[in-house]
Amino acid sequence: MSIIKSYIYSRIREVGISQTQLVAQLGYRNINKGLQRLGCYFSDPTDNLGFQDRLLSILGEDEGKFRLAIDQQAKALNKRREEMDRLAFRPHLRFNPAKKFKPQGLMARWGFHTARVIKLPMELANLSKDDEHRMIVAACRAHQDEYQEMWAEGGTFDYYRIYGEVIQLDQNLQVIGPTEKVTPMITQW
Repeated sequence: MSIIKSYIYSRIREVGISQTQLVAQLGYRNINKGLQRLGCYFSDPTDNLGFQDRLLSILGEDEGKFRLAIDQQAKALNKRREEMDRLAFRPHLRFNPAKKFKPQGLMARWGFHTARVIKLPMELANLSKDDEHRMIVAACRAHQDEYQEMWAEGGTFDYYRIYGEVIQLDQNLQVIGPTEKVTPMITQW
């Protein structure tokens, strides 16, 4: 049971109303729809601030305790989302074309996003630095050869090596720094 759900249910018991009465007091004529919305709120209480204010007024609760329960739930949700992102992460390169590049023809319709991302094997992080560097250089060079029209104006690569680590490479595949999201800076292979 979520933190906010258990908190609200304990308040419902203290106030002495049922769940359906709570939903009716929240303004829902269709009780089932109200229960669905309440369930969604329990999943992510940060989504609906108007809902929170109405709950506060109905349950007559101290706003500080209520906000604390919401913050705890939000932290738990963020932690779970980050864990899911870490599990789903795959190493890849993302091409960032020069500002002047505008895709033409079929690439403009279907292939631009696909052409920008180069998927890499999961084992990449386990390789020696030299083998990793050789694999990255080969993938970048193959991309430059295949998509010459995108490279005509230049561009950079963002190398997403492991979750939370991005290395920015120039068109000569030299490290130029991390993107603004990532620290500490990785300056060489």
